[in-house]
Amino acid sequence: MSTQTRNYGFTKDNENDFYDVNTVNNNLDKIDTEIKRIEEKFDESEQTDTKVDNHIEQDDGHVRYIGDAVGQNAKVITTDKLFLEGSPVKPKVGAAFRFKNATHNTGAVTLQIDSPKYGKTSAYNLYNSRGAALKPSDVQGQLFYTVVFTGSAFQLQGEGGGYYTGDTIKVNDLINRHYVDVSQRMAINGGVNFSSLNHEVAIVNGVEYAFSYCTTTSDSHVFCFVASTGQLVWKKNVKYEYRNSRIVVYEGKLYLTIADYNNVLGYGGGIGIEVMDALTGTTLKASPISVSGYNVSNAPDLCLVDINGTKEIMVLAVNYGYYAWLFRFNLDGKLLATSPVLSSINHTNDITPSQIQFASPYVYLASGRVIHGFVANGFSTAVKYTPPENAGYDYFILSIAANNIGGLSFLDYVGYLHVLDVNLFLKTPRIAVNGNKTSGLAIKGDLLGYATPTDIRTYRLAPNGLSVTFLAEFTYPTNVDTTLPSKSIGLSENVVVPPRAYTQEYPAVFAKTLKIQR
Repeated sequence: MSTQTRNYGFTKDNENDFYDVNTVNNNLDKIDTEIKRIEEKFDESEQTDTKVDNHIEQDDGHVRYIGDAVGQNAKVITTDKLFLEGSPVKPKVGAAFRFKNATHNTGAVTLQIDSPKYGKTSAYNLYNSRGAALKPSDVQGQLFYTVVFTGSAFQLQGEGGGYYTGDTIKVNDLINRHYVDVSQRMAINGGVNFSSLNHEVAIVNGVEYAFSYCTTTSDSHVFCFVASTGQLVWKKNVKYEYRNSRIVVYEGKLYLTIADYNNVLGYGGGIGIEVMDALTGTTLKASPISVSGYNVSNAPDLCLVDINGTKEIMVLAVNYGYYAWLFRFNLDGKLLATSPVLSSINHTNDITPSQIQFASPYVYLASGRVIHGFVANGFSTAVKYTPPENAGYDYFILSIAANNIGGLSFLDYVGYLHVLDVNLFLKTPRIAVNGNKTSGLAIKGDLLGYATPTDIRTYRLAPNGLSVTFLAEFTYPTNVDTTLPSKSIGLSENVVVPPRAYTQEYPAVFAKTLKIQR
């Protein structure tokens, strides 16, 4: 008797049954139908796999989540959800994806894709949205990020403008002005009016700082600020006077001239030079200045000089009998040499020199009426500038600065810039800049700035130094004039520190850029 197979119901004859063609044909029909069904099912599955592959390989427009990035700065994502090509393998240019970051970074980051299907990519740099290396904590742990492959790096996307901690923003991009006051406008205790006329901006250990001081005969304050933020780094208070000299900052040291009228330092009312640590304000050395047989009563200015390749500090000292001297100090504040009385400058019927600047090989001394140049290493008179006869206040010298052509420039009383070469020859007719009683001339490379009684102005010097282009100005009550001129404002490409006469506040710091703090 015939039976049927368990799975497909084919007829199975017994060995004693006669061969039946119809039974065999029926079984073959069943086999044909089942094989066809299996083939169709296989084709459908294969097409589904192909569609999935094509979606991954061809649809680069989808920003898919591909997995977790593990590692702190050398991050790896293990995934088959991102199509890789080439040898060595890498994503297509423009391919974008999302990932979850496991651990915050502590520095620059690389990202590598490890695909069991395609292979492992190189470790490519992961940059921020502006193409810069990441800074610590730019990618936080357990947060999701989107990146795009540029062909040579991964770049973060969608970060709201791309500003990061430590980045800077131009003030003019935020508000309609070039500078903004970032200083801590605090009152100086005592209710006394101070003079805060001379400032400096300098880089120490890679950071830009603003240095200022306020002074009276028996109470003086020195300040150091982070230039970009106005944050106070240190403040120093002494009971003697800083003598309205420039501030010199070089190789981590700060130099000022002093007057010890109350004998706090034991100078018996004399003068000297003080050397400080620029980052702490600690006094490293204070050296008295004296000349036998003379009452050297004032040290109105100092500057950094280069003598045969060696940097030194040169101090101008005078007395009230119209005599002047130059003192050479090494960078540690040790006196190296003293000039004879500089009688050849013939200031007897003029005004005692009050300013000093250096442009190799000369040290220049300036009063309101004349400039003399001395050979720095020998104190001998070499060159001289005098204004036109009967020039009046039109040529009254209020401030001087070494210029960008290797010579000297000065601002006069009525707002003109005079450009002199190293030998003090006038290079061009005086250049009109705005404002009366202009002083505080500072030149840093091709950047020029100065103060008037009511505002601060900056210009860009031409490469030949013979013309200027206006950059910016802002209103500030400096109150400087012919009786209280500034020798130098604090100036850099990003910061201005304005002078101010008759103040009871900390010095102001104006920044052209703002630094992102957090």
